[in-house]
Amino acid sequence: MRHVEFITLEDEQDLIVSFALAPSAQESLTLLRAPHYEHLLPPEERRATVSLSSHPEEGDHVVSVLWQGSRIEVQSERHTYLLEASAITPEDKEEALVVLRKMAKNTELHVSAA
Repeated sequence: MRHVEFITLEDEQDLIVSFALAPSAQESLTLLRAPHYEHLLPPEERRATVSLSSHPEEGDHVVSVLWQGSRIEVQSERHTYLLEASAITPEDKEEALVVLRKMAKNTELHVSAA
């Protein structure tokens, strides 16, 4: 399980939730969807992707995000990422969930929180 030091969000043309990972936020796990440009992609590619900054070439599509308390499970087509996010404030969590739910709109991505 990787510890999340902080998150960054973007809710403009691109939808981004990026988890800065310990130690020292040298690596990040980033979920991205660019709905503004999706019309240029084949239908099967029109959804959120996930990648580690240390291995950006290995990005793949997000299947689900389960956020329970301080534990986050991000399931992609090829990987499961387990995160511990006790450093994230409740306000930041709610903002992140808003962006994640926008990412899920009109896709098969499942987002849930408890």
